[in-house]
Amino acid sequence: MKKTKERDLAVPREMIRAAEGERMWVLLNHVKADKLEQHQHFVHDILMPAAEKVALAAFRHTRFLYPTEPNEDGTFTSVFIMDPLIEDADYTFLGVLTKAYGEEQAKEYIKLWEEAEASPQVGYSLTQAL
Repeated sequence: MKKTKERDLAVPREMIRAAEGERMWVLLNHVKADKLEQHQHFVHDILMPAAEKVALAAFRHTRFLYPTEPNEDGTFTSVFIMDPLIEDADYTFLGVLTKAYGEEQAKEYIKLWEEAEASPQVGYSLTQAL
């Protein structure tokens, strides 16, 4: 498995994808039916702007997918894809939010995330094939 370094800033964010042998990380987020808007607000308005500001490598190599329909049980599933995973980047919510907003505000923002969770986040470490 290759150790991945962040892509050159000249490469547009939309064009970044793992090459063969590079590691990826996929995180599934299960969201309560009545908390989808709160979940999306956290990601779009709080987390991703913070990552762009203080963790540019993590931000540039991360995609977020919104659910298009509910699951059978009424919950929703959104997905983070770290493509490729940058080995030394900080992908932790608390780390990124603390650097961007300070410890106290970060803890408040984390509560928004936790309130919206229907179950714990599920992660998969994968390697890009051909």
